[in-house]
Amino acid sequence: MERRQKATQDALVPRLLHADYRAKVEEFKKVRIIQDSSILDSTRLEYDMVIENQRGISLFGIPLYGGNSLVHPLDPPNYETESGKPVNDFELFPLPDLSWRWTWDKWRVLMIGDLDEQGWSYAYTRFRSHRWRGIYRVNNFIRRRLWIRERIQEDSNLIEKDLTDSMITQNLESIKKTKSPVDTESGFPADLFELLEDCKIDRERTELLLRTVLEKTKGDKTILQNYYDFVQKIVDKTFVFNNSKKLFWDQLASVHHI
Repeated sequence: MERRQKATQDALVPRLLHADYRAKVEEFKKVRIIQDSSILDSTRLEYDMVIENQRGISLFGIPLYGGNSLVHPLDPPNYETESGKPVNDFELFPLPDLSWRWTWDKWRVLMIGDLDEQGWSYAYTRFRSHRWRGIYRVNNFIRRRLWIRERIQEDSNLIEKDLTDSMITQNLESIKKTKSPVDTESGFPADLFELLEDCKIDRERTELLLRTVLEKTKGDKTILQNYYDFVQKIVDKTFVFNNSKKLFWDQLASVHHI
């Protein structure tokens, strides 16, 4: 019982510390809805939050900060969610489910409140401090800023149509009782097709294939062009939902700045 209570408290602490950020996001959302008349249902619009944390010192009056200077486990991760979970890769940040899609092609720093020109706020030495200011001082050893990305929930009818299409496709495949092989492109894992088929959901396929493609292209869109046909073929044969395919291509384009 005590262990369970402690786990609950540990999960609540980051949310309480970031309550001011959540309030700013909600304030931004209200303004966004007023400015954009195309947003008909505010409940379908949400913003994911990632907090960037850094620690540093002042050298000859010049502030030097970085994520590698954080002191673990006392400090939070370099990038963390609202609930305090570490974020290893912005580009692979998951959507809640297939009914959601990103409406922004990239993450943006929220410039609301007492911040410097890059969105940073500073404090003395404890990340649990409630005294954050947008002006750097010599005795400020930590700083943080908030990244947000907008997503919107699709109409349920579209999701149901995708589900129906996928069921029809799966039934046809079972009738054929054969699996179309995908020729392995040079440089890609020989068992990539099998690994993608073994994934339980399309979100896992998206993360695996994005990571694999990035290892090959290094984010270079020119190199990506050489493998576009292969990637398209493997997406068409392994992804279940049409909406998932679109999400994959959107994320791939975002990573390669297309």
